[in-house]
Amino acid sequence: MHDRGLQYTLYDVSKTPPPAVGGAIVYMLATGGEKGCCIALPKVWHPGIKLRLDWHEADREKTFPGEYSRELEIPRYDQPSDIYVVFYPKQEVELVVSTGEPGSPEWQGRLKQTPWEACLAENPRKVCKAALPKQFDAESSQGLCTYMKAENFPDADENCAFAIYECKRDYEDDEFCKNLLWGKRRQ
Repeated sequence: MHDRGLQYTLYDVSKTPPPAVGGAIVYMLATGGEKGCCIALPKVWHPGIKLRLDWHEADREKTFPGEYSRELEIPRYDQPSDIYVVFYPKQEVELVVSTGEPGSPEWQGRLKQTPWEACLAENPRKVCKAALPKQFDAESSQGLCTYMKAENFPDADENCAFAIYECKRDYEDDEFCKNLLWGKRRQ
């Protein structure tokens, strides 16, 4: 989703009380995800393997009222793999068992594009760009590279190179990013 992020928890309903077996915070247009642990899938799929999914949604300004909950059956698979929870607009969700992440040839989910590609297929680039997580706050990152070098941070060069890469990805403006990260650090 490009207009909402969420926080979710998965529970194994085969046990009483159902233990949490995974969960994460998913940002707008997020792909892939964190590896949570643990539920062991049987080598051979059989019907009736179920998980309960609880989640709530938010945008950059507010958390929306209400928590959602669904009991979902794990879909048929040929081999045990990672379980992905895919969120769509209007509280639609999909469990996917896949060896590959969204956008990869191995991806088993119904939507074959990455969230970014799916957003661009339905919306102007500006709408999708606005939904990307902002890695840099111009106020707090002012002079970050200068500061790390001056304070002899371990791996300052590598960390700064990565910070510049992330800034360029988010802002698509080389000069802005260089000035931001190498400028004078505000006190």
